[in-house]
Amino acid sequence: MRQLKVGIGVLCFSIVLFAGATQFIPLGPQGVWPRSIQAIAAAVAVIVGLCWIMFPWPSRRGMVAFVIWADVTLAIAAATFSDPTARLSAVVYLSLVGLLPTFFLGRRALVIHCGFALALFGVLVTMNILVDGATWFSQFTYGAPALAAVVLMPAIIQVVLEGGRDSILAAAVSANRDPLTGLLNRRGVTTAIDLLHQDRIDAVNVVVVLMDVDGLKELNDTRGHGAGDEILKAVAAMLTARTRVGEIAARIGGDEFLVVAFPGRAEDIESTVRRVSTPRAGIDSWSVSVGAAWQSRTGGGIDLDSLVQQADYELYKVKSSRGMLDPQH
Repeated sequence: MRQLKVGIGVLCFSIVLFAGATQFIPLGPQGVWPRSIQAIAAAVAVIVGLCWIMFPWPSRRGMVAFVIWADVTLAIAAATFSDPTARLSAVVYLSLVGLLPTFFLGRRALVIHCGFALALFGVLVTMNILVDGATWFSQFTYGAPALAAVVLMPAIIQVVLEGGRDSILAAAVSANRDPLTGLLNRRGVTTAIDLLHQDRIDAVNVVVVLMDVDGLKELNDTRGHGAGDEILKAVAAMLTARTRVGEIAARIGGDEFLVVAFPGRAEDIESTVRRVSTPRAGIDSWSVSVGAAWQSRTGGGIDLDSLVQQADYELYKVKSSRGMLDPQH
């Protein structure tokens, strides 16, 4: 980013060279006022370039202000040229400005920039025809390439960037989600803990609830895996409905589900476990075995692996006491 920041500053300095060169050619500004306007624009460009080089990367608002300044400055500079062809050719420099909203500000800013470029192009074409007697054909010949560079090129880049971003986002989401239930998977739980637990300043405890769907193997054997999948989806729907904002629900194995909850002072640990693991009466036809473990956050971060192991041990004791474990294992 530092190299890019310096590069933008150098481009601002190049406006000085551009303005200085056009002062001495027949196509450039003629008269005191047009030349003075370009000189003022060049002086301001030096200040803006120094700001890019000397100061940190600007905020979004600063970027928007820079794009507005650059668009207006180049528009004024283009209008001060005395030759119709030179005016339209100068519009092409707006394509460099358009790269900033394309890469950093998003579609809306790019649409506004391109709209400004189209309006400027229309004003210059009208000015060339009415004031200087230019023909429509000559305006199209010189203006079409400039218009393509200013509008089409950033638009194409934007489409490619959005497509790539969406693909990356979809890949990231799929890597952290269980495809059957839509809940997080093991990797997603770790990622969510890293993102969320630092912000749970209102939580007193961290509770890990591990659930195992009872009789799922027998159901798959007798009625097929489709029936088992429907049960898994139903459990996932229940967990999605029961968990609160900031809590984590995941499917971490074939018939195993995990919930990480942060009960505050208004809810005790036992109530949290019941809330996230009790099937809905009259709605759910399945049952789950539950193991839970918890940890106080006063001692620091969350030891998720240790909590999962403790909850798994509690779950093992529950299933063992109910005779639901294979005696050979």
